[in-house]
Amino acid sequence: MSEPKLYPALLLLGHTLRELRTKHDVSLRTLARRLGFTPSDLSAWELGLRRPPAETLGFILGYLQVRPPIYRQLVRIHQQGDRLSCVEELAPDTTSLQYAYEDLAVRKFEWAPHRVPELLRTPESIQAELQGRDVPPDDIDQAIFAQRVRELDRPKRCANVVLVSEGVWAPATGLPRLTNVTAGIVTTSAFAPGTVDGFTLYETPSGLFTVVLRHEHTRIYLGDPETVKRYRATFARLQAQSVDDVGASR
Repeated sequence: MSEPKLYPALLLLGHTLRELRTKHDVSLRTLARRLGFTPSDLSAWELGLRRPPAETLGFILGYLQVRPPIYRQLVRIHQQGDRLSCVEELAPDTTSLQYAYEDLAVRKFEWAPHRVPELLRTPESIQAELQGRDVPPDDIDQAIFAQRVRELDRPKRCANVVLVSEGVWAPATGLPRLTNVTAGIVTTSAFAPGTVDGFTLYETPSGLFTVVLRHEHTRIYLGDPETVKRYRATFARLQAQSVDDVGASR
């Protein structure tokens, strides 16, 4: 029996449509009735089970008065709805749709070989990092404030396992102990630096996984079962060789 497949673009699109609808305080049945399709169809689109027709997506986004940059972002995601991978291009006036996985995941696995991941950043580590780049004090304060806001918004139900490289961990200060977070250090002897780039694995309630690769202007989402299996094996190998379980759940 073949493994079930997850289409990342459909999950991203569906979750975002539901968020937009609820922000406008419109019920699923009301929106479906006003735009002329069935509640069951809208539910399937919002759950990422099916891809809405392009024209229907336009009607929904228009009714919800979605800003043009977000409109274009969602149209590009929609066009990739039948693929096991998805490329999300980030523009200055848009934010990543990766928050969909943050909200939906029951478990998250992150390998961070180059920098302390956002989940473990503290005011002290942010200040040390930005002062080293001669960032103005006001901008540092703003970065610290933004991090605190993100921490308040972070979903609490998701269990997180975070691995960082030895070189990344050493300069950080005040690393936190957080509920639902387990962190470990991977020594440089456990991997060849540069051969294992950072990635994040998300597990949904249905047991399906997506790999997210982060780049400066893009996010790449991979749902192919064989590709996911390789990344899961890589994470398991790194975790098995990690040391110093810091920041374990309280």
